Amino acid sequence: MSRTSKNEIRYGIFTEVHSKKFRMKFEKMQDSSETLDRFSDVGAFIRFMHDESDEDWDMKNSALFDLIVAARFSRTHGSAAQTLLIAVLWPGLDRISKQVEPAPEAIQDSFAEVYFAALHEIQSWDMEKRERIAVNILMDVKKRVMRLYEFIRKKKMIPFAPPDNTEEDVDAGSFVGGADEIEDEKTVEMMVEERNCAAVLDRLVAADVISPQESLLIVLHIFHDRDLSEIAESSGVNYKTLCRKYERAISRLRNFFGDEKTGRHFLS
Repeated sequence: MSRTSKNEIRYGIFTEVHSKKFRMKFEKMQDSSETLDRFSDVGAFIRFMHDESDEDWDMKNSALFDLIVAARFSRTHGSAAQTLLIAVLWPGLDRISKQVEPAPEAIQDSFAEVYFAALHEIQSWDMEKRERIAVNILMDVKKRVMRLYEFIRKKKMIPFAPPDNTEEDVDAGSFVGGADEIEDEKTVEMMVEERNCAAVLDRLVAADVISPQESLLIVLHIFHDRDLSEIAESSGVNYKTLCRKYERAISRLRNFFGDEKTGRHFLS
C-alpha cells in the first residue's frame, strides 16, 4: 500500500497553518504562552524558527516547549500545536528523510516514516527536558526511523513463521490470511475514504474520544498497512501493551458510534 508522499504532507501542513482558521487558533495559543505572544502572527513565528542566523536559542526552546505542552495536554489546541510543531521542524525533518536513504524496498516514501516518527517523539517527549529541544527531537526521529529500517531488513531475511495463536495473544481462530490477495494500489475511492477517515479521527481527538497517540496508531495500522508488531518494534513499545492500547481505542470508537444518535450527529 502506498504511503502519503512528502509533497502531500507538506501541502496539508502549510495550507493549514497559513489558513485564516489556524491564525485564530494561534492567537488562542498566544494567550497561554508569553513566548508565542511576542510574534505578530503565525507566519512571523515560523520564519523566526526557520531562521538559522537568529541564534536566540532560549526563545526557540521556550516556544517549542510551550507547543509540546499544548500538543500533549490541551484539549482545545492540541492538534493545532502538533501541526505547528511539524511546520517549525520541517527543514530538519526534510534533511533527515534524505539522510536515512536508501530505505528498504517496503518503504515507498522515507519522509512519511520521518513524519510519523516526529509525531511519536512529540507525544512522548520527556517534559523534564527543556534544552536543545529541536536537536534532540530530530536526533531521536532519525534513530527511530533507522531502527525501523533495520527491523524491516532483518524481517525480510527471516523465514515466515506461522502466527502464535495462543489465548494470551489473540483469540484462537481469529487469524485470517490471504493479505497478499489484496491489490497493492489505492483506487481513487480508497484515497478519498482515507482522507475522510483521517478528518474524522482528528475530530475524535478534538472531542477527547481517543488520544492523539491512539489516532496515530490507527492511521499507521489501518491506512499505512503497518503490522502492530512492526509498530511496537520501531517504537520501543511492548507488543502486547500496544495491542491492548489498540483494542481499547477501537472499543471506545465502537461504543461512541454505537450510539446511533451521537454517531449520526458526529458524522453529519
